[in-house]
Amino acid sequence: MNPFDGLPPDWSLEEHDLATVLRLTGDWNACETGIRSAAEVERILDEAGKKTLRLDASSLGRWDSALIALVKTLRDSACTRRARAVQIDESGLPDAARRLLALAAAGTTEAASAAESYPSLTTRVGEAYFDAWFKTVGVAALVGETALRGAAATVHRTRTSGVDVMQCVREAGAGALIGGAVWPFFGGQCNV
Repeated sequence: MNPFDGLPPDWSLEEHDLATVLRLTGDWNACETGIRSAAEVERILDEAGKKTLRLDASSLGRWDSALIALVKTLRDSACTRRARAVQIDESGLPDAARRLLALAAAGTTEAASAAESYPSLTTRVGEAYFDAWFKTVGVAALVGETALRGAAATVHRTRTSGVDVMQCVREAGAGALIGGAVWPFFGGQCNV
């Protein structure tokens, strides 16, 4: 064995009065995990029974996302597949692992609340109405400005470059195409 190789990942269960201890040893890396199947996770939770499952990482070597994935799988299985959820005590994990697990739990909560906050039909209809209303107001404002400047345009006192007209059309949106097409007929001169 190469002296730079870590210890292989392993786990063991120990029964105590109030808790079952899951002792994690070795290096828990993504390329080599100590728990390889859902059946092993179920076995751990079955052996914990109604006691608290305490995680002990005092003999843990190097670790990465494999450790986080294990604890997350234990959490999910403990909560979803059992009549009575098994309590998991994560105080024996490294601080960094507990922080990552807290972030993972927060992300799950936010995703669940985002999925629940889908707008109702009434809200979507209202939003579509106000969106259409604001576009109509924008087109009306463009037409109004065009009409107000029509008098000056008829006596050839305005000079508008093509770039300015195109900028106004872009800002007003598709509804402004009519106004942009009508502008030259009011005597507006486009200096390119």
